[in-house]
Amino acid sequence: MNVDLLARAKSLGFSDRQIAHLTGQTEDAVRSERKRIGLVPSYRLVDTCAAEFEAFTPYYYSTYDRGDDEATPTAR
Repeated sequence: MNVDLLARAKSLGFSDRQIAHLTGQTEDAVRSERKRIGLVPSYRLVDTCAAEFEAFTPYYYSTYDRGDDEATPTAR
């Protein structure tokens, strides 16, 4: 599987299941390849107050766009 294409598909929001269907692979094979190349989600903070006020209830979203985590994933 093309690593750049896999990274692009994930950054566009394709699920492992969708990628598997489109490439004729199993979902497990896609997930294994994604993990093998270190393509895992990062977690970013949603600015709920538009930077006007300090947010007391942080909300996070996951993304496959490469970048630094704003939160460390837990085992949960």
